[in-house]
This record gives sequence, structure tokens and C-alpha cells, in this order.
Amino acid sequence: MYFHRGRLSLAARPWSPALQIELAKVKPKEGDDKPKPDDKAKEEKPKDDKAADAKKDAEKKKAEDDKRNEEDRAFLKWVDASAPELFVPWKEFKHPDFAGKKAEIGGFAPFARSNPPEKLLADLADKHGKFLTALAGRLPRVGLRKSVVKPLGESVYDVTLQIENTGYLPTSLSQGGLTREVHQTRVVLKVDAKTILSGAKTTMLGPIEGSGGMKEVRYIVHAKERNKLEVEIISMLGGTVQASVDLKEEK
Repeated sequence: MYFHRGRLSLAARPWSPALQIELAKVKPKEGDDKPKPDDKAKEEKPKDDKAADAKKDAEKKKAEDDKRNEEDRAFLKWVDASAPELFVPWKEFKHPDFAGKKAEIGGFAPFARSNPPEKLLADLADKHGKFLTALAGRLPRVGLRKSVVKPLGESVYDVTLQIENTGYLPTSLSQGGLTREVHQTRVVLKVDAKTILSGAKTTMLGPIEGSGGMKEVRYIVHAKERNKLEVEIISMLGGTVQASVDLKEEK
């Protein structure tokens, strides 16, 4: 999209197993806020219990050091706690192609790793909708900031227009101009070209920076029997604006 058409593109994933695993890490566990018993208050364990605990700790450390299928195990842990319907318990199955042999079916349910659980959909849709709405609000938006008209006599006027972009993004990217896929922002005077003494009926402005960027165009027009000048501002990404300029001196 950028190199061929000069457009910004965004691919946003509102849900993924990896995201849920990371979010689960920051959530406080139940009982974390409860006061923990003083170590001194703990009863002294018999030697046999200490040996059993040491064995359990060794097995736990061995399991933690095993990095095989780490992502799957982490996701399965989240599934067990938050969405058990996403995992089908393994069970024995008599497979016709493996007569006399043990076969099992089970594991993650179809699309469990790509689609969020149903109970999360409403919250995800609300958050993602707000995100996309805020993103759309950053698109370019052209408009007429100011017009200055100076009468020169004999129905001739010196007209200066300030064209602005109040959006966050520019009206086009440099790559868009290079590939010519994004047409230039332009100002069109709705008058007969013969009445324009200086300037052009259609003026190309090129890219206008975002966040209040502005470009200025100037004309000298002969407007006999006309008290307004109709102007059209056209931007491929920033919209189209119709404006009327009073042909009298403005401050």
C-alpha cells in the first residue's frame, strides 16, 4: 500500500493468544492482597516432608526449564482459567485406520487460537470500535482558513486564499506523489477562465502538512456583475470543501 499507492496502512489484531497471556500476567491473583503468614509461625516440617518438598521443587524447576511448546502451555493455562470451552479433553478413539492401536482425539478446539471466546466479543468490539474511530479522526481534513480580498478598481480584485489541513496526517505522502496514485490537492475557481487575470482556474497545491499546515494561493480576477467568488477545494484523502468568498475588502 505504501510503495505502490503511497497510502498508510494498518493491520490491527484486537485479540490473540499471546496478548491474552501477557494481560493475564499483570492481573493480580486472588489472595495476593491477603497478609501472608509469618515465616516464624510456620511449623517445623518433618524430614520426610522436607525431602518430598525438595523433590517437588526439583521437578517443578525441571518443568520450568523445559521450553518445549512453551507458548502452547502458556495458552492452555490461560484457557483453563478463563475459557475452558476452547480445549477438548483428550479421550480414546477407535480409529478405523489404526485397528488394534491406541488413538486419542482432543486438544484445542477449531479456531481457538485465531478467534476470541464469545464472552469477550462485546468488550473487544467496543474497544476496537473506539480505536478505529479515533484513528479515522486523524485523517487529513482540508478547509479554507482565511480569504483576503483587495479591490483594485474597475471590478478587479486581488484575492488571497489560505488553504489549511486541520487533520493530523498530511493530505498525501511523498511516495503517493512519486507513484502518482494520490492526486494533488487542488483549488478550483468556479468562474470563466477568461475572468482570471492572474493565476489559474485550477491550482495544484501538492501535499499539505497535517496539524494546521497551510498553503496560500493568490489570484487577480475581473468580477463584473459578481459579488461572490465560488471556490472548491479538492483533496483525494482530505475531502472536498465548497466555499464562497465575498468580493469586498476583508480584514
